Amino acid sequence: MTAAAGTEGTELAEVVDAELVDDDQPARWLPATVAVPGPSPEYRITRDTLLVEGELPPRVDEQPAFTERDFIVPPSAKRRAEERGARNTRVNRDTTRDRFEEWCVKEGRIARPATTTANVVAYFDHLMEVGTPASSPGTPRASGPTAPSSGR
Repeated sequence: MTAAAGTEGTELAEVVDAELVDDDQPARWLPATVAVPGPSPEYRITRDTLLVEGELPPRVDEQPAFTERDFIVPPSAKRRAEERGARNTRVNRDTTRDRFEEWCVKEGRIARPATTTANVVAYFDHLMEVGTPASSPGTPRASGPTAPSSGR
């Protein structure tokens, strides 16, 4: 579209793509029907969508629907989720969160108010690629049965 001549530059002329045909030409030169494509599929993209470049997201009609059961937790789980935990837990969580947010800014990703699963997976991949000294303060450490033995 271009601005109409002689205006202040705010009005736009409408551009129409059309073909001129003679009225006395038989209709046989025109297509018998016009193929109208069906509606494009609707994709379900949420903050949990995880794709590689070029991969299409899942379609809406291929996804299960959440029910009330998917959002209800026992009162004890709700209470634990709302508690901030012990001081060392808060310090470790906050330090880890701060490092993640710094990485997101550097990578042009969104960390808050809620990040995406793809951002978390990409950050974990970054940590695995660059490695992190276990002696760094606030560094997540393996725990449980898969943790290496300390020899004590």
